[in-house]
Amino acid sequence: MLTPECPACKKLIQNVTLQETRIGPLLSDEGYRGLIYQCPFCAHVLGVGMDPISLKHDIVIQTADEVLSRIGSTLQQIANSLNQLLSRRG
Repeated sequence: MLTPECPACKKLIQNVTLQETRIGPLLSDEGYRGLIYQCPFCAHVLGVGMDPISLKHDIVIQTADEVLSRIGSTLQQIANSLNQLLSRRG
């Protein structure tokens, strides 16, 4: 079994410190929220990964925006069709 030991300070790691970061192109707002996993004793970076909770949130927001956009387009098409029908009657 792997001993959870910091490779830098050699102390036994029972938990890690998390720090938020962006994962994506440099100098850009594009990308995803990520987490930096650090040794709680010496702050050595143990790893970096995507933040699963933030990723889930971003996917839900993007999906909802797309659905609302499509509903709006469909409603606009219905309104245009109704206006055409009403103008023919008038």
